[in-house]
Amino acid sequence: MRVRQSTKGAIEMNETILVLFIISIILILIIFVYYRYTISSIESSASSLSEQEALVQLSFLTKYPELSCENDNCIDMLKAISFKQVYQQNKDYYLRTFGKKKITIEQVYPQPTSEEECTSLKFNQIDYPNNCKFLIIYEEVPPTYTSKQITSIPISIFYPELEEFRLGRLNLEVYRWKAKQKQ
Repeated sequence: MRVRQSTKGAIEMNETILVLFIISIILILIIFVYYRYTISSIESSASSLSEQEALVQLSFLTKYPELSCENDNCIDMLKAISFKQVYQQNKDYYLRTFGKKKITIEQVYPQPTSEEECTSLKFNQIDYPNNCKFLIIYEEVPPTYTSKQITSIPISIFYPELEEFRLGRLNLEVYRWKAKQKQ
């Protein structure tokens, strides 16, 4: 009879170990699925927050004294062209303010005859503002990046030398990169 009890006990012990092993596998799978779901949820939240932050920065730019018109809610193109020189002289300040981004003003309507960038040289020509389409007012691009997000808002562009408003778009490109891991 003792032989039967020990075999019966060994079988029950093996069954218990097998059940514990299966429960452990199920718990590990549940934790893995929860982890993946949480990571994807955090990534989508980060993307949403990043887009909201970009929209806030764009609306802030239209009120920025170095770029905005005196009385209206618009971008003064003469100030924007001058801002490029101010930015070059104070790179550290603007890098802390804006970070790694690219900010562009683009004329949408009426459609300019040229697809080139606006410069101070083009500003002094007789066919200005039809001789250029866009102005890069800020550009700090990281050497390597994993992705970029472009956000745009419509704006009114004021050309003070003509006393004329035109329809434009303010573009903000935000760059993402992975931080270097410590070794």
